[in-house]
Amino acid sequence: MIKSANILATYKNKVLVQKRDFSKNIKYKGYYCLFGGHLHKNESFIKAAKREFFEETNLKINSCKFFLELKFSFKRVSYMKKFYHYKLDKAWKKYFIFREGESFELISKKQLMRKKFVPFDLCAILYYYSHKDY
Repeated sequence: MIKSANILATYKNKVLVQKRDFSKNIKYKGYYCLFGGHLHKNESFIKAAKREFFEETNLKINSCKFFLELKFSFKRVSYMKKFYHYKLDKAWKKYFIFREGESFELISKKQLMRKKFVPFDLCAILYYYSHKDY
């Protein structure tokens, strides 16, 4: 099973997303996605989510909340993705360093459907907006 963890980071009711670059081995080139990635050997989902978010943004997460797990199979390969919500504080831009991808932006729910998204991440964002008690 391939395991990955993602952070859905929000600020003022907008979601922080990155636009994937166009490198050869990148799936969904040029699509928008959440920050995150695959687990290392013996790594927990929460640790992987925090590590990946730090590696990609330079922002350390002390506390985040689990909100969604997706399990699916495609071409006989099983996947498990866990999503965690993290609320950015007002000083986040001071420490933010964009380290991976083509670009980043904060997007509103209204802007969401105007962009091409990695399907699983779009699912998580839509779920977040429809269950905002997180």
